[in-house]
Amino acid sequence: MMEPVKEVPSIDPTQAPLVKLTRASLINIPITDPTYGKYSIKMNQEVDPTTEINNVISSVIAEAQTKPVIASINALDRFLHLKPQMKCEIYNQLDRALRNLILRNDITHMILFSPYGNPQGPEEGNHSDYGVYIATVTRPRHEDTVKIHEIGYLFNQAVEDIMASQGL
Repeated sequence: MMEPVKEVPSIDPTQAPLVKLTRASLINIPITDPTYGKYSIKMNQEVDPTTEINNVISSVIAEAQTKPVIASINALDRFLHLKPQMKCEIYNQLDRALRNLILRNDITHMILFSPYGNPQGPEEGNHSDYGVYIATVTRPRHEDTVKIHEIGYLFNQAVEDIMASQGL
């Protein structure tokens, strides 16, 4: 992962093409430090994983009532570079939070992904090669890895499917 920039970006993230196209709400996006969005934290270890995970999920639930959401949970990257022994604890917290989110019947589509795998050492950007793609939107090529540039297309497809089903 690239290290987040320390200054606010010169372009408003809400003007990014995907955000403008889908009118998505942004939550905890690690493009700045602190993160950008409705919920925002510093990209250090000041906020514990449980607090971040719970607050991001709560924000997603609240925002998803009225618009698409693009959110990030950064606990793995914030903690595992320096404290790899926390891996199971953080994954357990993520599993519980995502289970609660998935079992809701008012959220119909979601894409959960990480473009890279687990941190492999203390250096920023040192990750295992493969991330995660779990979604209600079918991957473009069933046998192939979803590429980072395809995520935006798939997110837009999910938003269009929901809008079409609602007659919008």
